Amino acid sequence: MVMLRRTPILTLKRRTEAVLFGFMLVVAVLVARLVWIQGIESPRYRALARQMHQREILLPARRGLILARDGQPLAANVPAFDLTANPRVVADKRATAEALQQIVGGSAEEYYQRLSRTTGYFCWLRRALDDALAAQVRRRLAEPVMAGVELRRSTRRRYPCGSLAAQVTGDVDIDNVGRDGLEFIHNRVLAGVDGLLRAEVDAAGRVIPDTERQEREPVDGQDLQITLDPTVQQFAEAELLRVAEQYQPEAAIAVVMDVHTREVLALANWPTFDPDVREKVPIENRRVRAVTDPYEPGSAFKVFTAAAALEEGIDTHVYCSGSKPVGHHVIHCAHGKAHGACDLRRIVSLSCNIAAGTLAERLGAVRLWKHLKAFGLVDKTGIELGGEAIGWLAKPENWRTINTVNIGFGQGIAVNAIQLCNLFATVADDGMWRQPRVLLRAGNQEVAAQAPPHQAMSPANAALLRDCMEATCTEGTGKSAKIAHYRVGGKTGTAQIAAHGIYVPGAYVASFGGFFPAHRPHLVILVSVRRPKGAQYGGVVAAPAFREIARQCAAYLQIPPDAPGDERDGRDPGSFYRWQAHRGGSGGDSAD
Repeated sequence: MVMLRRTPILTLKRRTEAVLFGFMLVVAVLVARLVWIQGIESPRYRALARQMHQREILLPARRGLILARDGQPLAANVPAFDLTANPRVVADKRATAEALQQIVGGSAEEYYQRLSRTTGYFCWLRRALDDALAAQVRRRLAEPVMAGVELRRSTRRRYPCGSLAAQVTGDVDIDNVGRDGLEFIHNRVLAGVDGLLRAEVDAAGRVIPDTERQEREPVDGQDLQITLDPTVQQFAEAELLRVAEQYQPEAAIAVVMDVHTREVLALANWPTFDPDVREKVPIENRRVRAVTDPYEPGSAFKVFTAAAALEEGIDTHVYCSGSKPVGHHVIHCAHGKAHGACDLRRIVSLSCNIAAGTLAERLGAVRLWKHLKAFGLVDKTGIELGGEAIGWLAKPENWRTINTVNIGFGQGIAVNAIQLCNLFATVADDGMWRQPRVLLRAGNQEVAAQAPPHQAMSPANAALLRDCMEATCTEGTGKSAKIAHYRVGGKTGTAQIAAHGIYVPGAYVASFGGFFPAHRPHLVILVSVRRPKGAQYGGVVAAPAFREIARQCAAYLQIPPDAPGDERDGRDPGSFYRWQAHRGGSGGDSAD
């Protein structure tokens, strides 16, 4: 009897203990899970919560402007809007994509792919909408199909002068990051530092007003002021366009430089492009060819040979018979012309290959190299543009005689157009080498030249060489460069183009570089035309372009004439014969 009464009580006790144990086990599991979630996993869940309830909004810094020397903006910013979305809020992605196509154009399929590709809370739909398109989107944002779509304020890079100096300014990509020219080289200075806003958002991703937020202010980019004068740049580009229409070249360059400061007033390239048109542009149209493309200068380089000969005091009298054997090679003057007895004036003005090569041979490789270094022709100029390239030249101890002779008349050596222009500027500036410049200021700070000036040749020798170069424009190969009432000095160049170690038949670079007024030079101008058709000589193709750029610059910059009674003008060939008849003199020839 007693055993029968105690059994249910014991069973009940055991069941109660089992239930209690199970309850405690469940509690222990829950506690463990809470410890796991709130302790070990706490950082991850906090991050998820922040992601859901907080948004980090980029506060873009204002990109610095690129200004011409007169303060005119060449690269500026205009207000724009970016179209974005929270894919988790967009209910019908296909319908939203089709609605966006109707409102702002573009591809519905691309919008759909963007909305479907991410599992996050943000995606770009379209960048840099103008005010008109943004207004159309804003009118439709309240529609259910546009839930999750948002407009964000941004800026768009604009180039008010269009293609003017496009290669120098460069352009930016869709993220406002520079990809060419000054925009690329000085991107860090222009871009500044973006700010950041952390704010709470609602389920649709909209910022909740009056909630706690953290903000880091953006640091705006610095403006760049450059040396280019828009008017002079326009003169140069218009003249290159005329040359392109007449001779259909592969490319053309024009550089205008201030003699005394070496500030580049114009740096024109043809063909060009419009940086506001974001279509695919061939890379060769984007290059600043005057900096990136070294070439054989041809006869224009005889100015250097003459300068080195004057500095070394060697005999500059040479007899030209039209050809000259050099080892196993024979060099010729243009058309096999024999110039006869030549002094330095005739060597330069008539562009005699034989005489220039003979001077180089008399100088020898070591002395030539010394002066190449002094004139900055084997080193980069340091101009503040990217991609500066210089021709490779072996050390003088490895030159053969034919190498030395060829360099004397501009073959077997390559320079870029800035180097060559600076050579003429050095002669014009009484032999003083200075670093070419394209930057004036970054922000409020003036940009100084990195390389100090130095005397590359004596003032007396520079003055003598300027007289020889003036004769080029009155008696020799550069008559087409002369402008009435101004003394002009310069040098023509016609260089064959080499490819794979051989010269390409019929392929030339025609160039002319010079300065004016020759009495007190103010500007240096270099024009170089690659592969012109129908003509090949620098005196025919490039010298007239020099003349017209110089003529316009003289009027615009109000440069006083230094020869008021000199009516000789390259536009009127007969003016030279009338001058000679009046003076009782005789003219030279134009072999280059």
